[in-house]
Amino acid sequence: MNDLFTEGIPQTIQNMADLRDTRRLQQAKLFQSEPGEQLSRTLVMFSLVIPGPIKNNRFLELVFNCGYQAFSAALKTEDIRISSYREDRRPAGATAYWMLDADAVRIKQLSTALERTEPLGVLWDFDVFSGFEQKLSAAELGFPPRSCLICGNAAKLCARNRTHSVSDLQRTISSLIRQRIPLPEQLSENRYD
Repeated sequence: MNDLFTEGIPQTIQNMADLRDTRRLQQAKLFQSEPGEQLSRTLVMFSLVIPGPIKNNRFLELVFNCGYQAFSAALKTEDIRISSYREDRRPAGATAYWMLDADAVRIKQLSTALERTEPLGVLWDFDVFSGFEQKLSAAELGFPPRSCLICGNAAKLCARNRTHSVSDLQRTISSLIRQRIPLPEQLSENRYD
C-alpha cells in the first residue's frame, strides 16, 4: 500500500530545479568565510531519496527527522564539532546543512555507513563536500553502489532504466516506513496540503 504518498503537494520539474538551485546557493553561502572567521572544512547536505512527484509530507518528515537524529548522534559519539547548522523544509523536500570541523573523508565514511546500515538509511542521502561543488563519492572510498529498494541491483541503473514504477517504489517505501516508524492512526494536520 502506498497510502503514505496520498498527501503532499505534487512537485514539478521546475520545483525540483528551483530546489537544486537553492541548495547550490546555500552551499556557496556556507563555504564563504567572513573576515576573522576560520572556514570550516566539510559541508554535509542531507535530504531524502524519494521517487515520484510527492517529495515531502508528514510521513516523510518523520523519516527526515530519523536521519537528522542518527547523524547528529554519530557526530556526538565521534566528538565532531558542528560549526553551523541550517535547515530548509519545503514541499519540494527537506534539506539539512551541517558545517563541520572535520576531515571530509571521515565524514563521508560515517554518513555512508549510516545510509547502508540504518533501517531507514536507504532513504537518506548525505552529500559531503570538502569545498564548494567538491563532492566526495562513496565509490571513491570503495563503497559499493546503493542497492535498489525492490530488486537489489544498482539503484542508479534501475532509476535510469525506469525498471520499477513510481507506484511500486512508493509502495515499498510506505511499507518500509510503516515497519520502522510507529505511525499513530491520526497525525496532526498536514502542513503540505
